[in-house]
Amino acid sequence: MDAKESVKEWLTSLISGIVSYPDDVRLEVKSDEMGVLYTLFCNQEDSGKVIGKKGETATAVRKLLTATGMGKGIRASLKIAVPDYRSP
Repeated sequence: MDAKESVKEWLTSLISGIVSYPDDVRLEVKSDEMGVLYTLFCNQEDSGKVIGKKGETATAVRKLLTATGMGKGIRASLKIAVPDYRSP
């Protein structure tokens, strides 16, 4: 298993422990010369849990991801896909 997939499994496991609907957690992986971007999709009811108050949970997860990625030799970053709640 390569480093990207290893980090993806770890991140999926971490996020699944935070949310109420772990089966809805999905990660997309894109890589380029800048590094690896993990895009997180989850149940819309879990968006607030993943982001946390003032973004503290998201910040902590990003810090852990950066450290884990460095340990695996990749530059990893996280994007959280949040559904748009605004009315049309």
